[in-house]
Amino acid sequence: MTHHHIITDGWSLGVQFRDLNELYAAFSTGQSDPLTPLAIQYPDYAAWQRQWLTEDRLKDQATYWRETLVGAPASIELPTDRSRPPRQSFTGANVPIHLDAQLTSALKNHSQKHGVTMFMTVLAAWSAVLSRL
Repeated sequence: MTHHHIITDGWSLGVQFRDLNELYAAFSTGQSDPLTPLAIQYPDYAAWQRQWLTEDRLKDQATYWRETLVGAPASIELPTDRSRPPRQSFTGANVPIHLDAQLTSALKNHSQKHGVTMFMTVLAAWSAVLSRL
């Protein structure tokens, strides 16, 4: 399974894998679904959100973000080895990095100490690096 970090976190993955394990164990032996039905399903949330997001609320939200982002740059000018193309193509590359066991352990400990995920810690560090460019 592949998940983008924006839709799941470590705790949620634990729940998902636990549920999958229970379902697999039951179904592989011919048993029925062992999971307790959820009191609220995603369609319930979607219906609630649709009721809450009235036209006035949507206008208020749009106004808030337009005002909040006044003066924000259209793009961030970072030092690069070549100029931006005249038209954005979304082509790119990645640069793999390796974090040794000692650094990984330190990052995990720091994250746990502050009650955040390791993703949040690394993202904060990367943001700090970018802010200095």
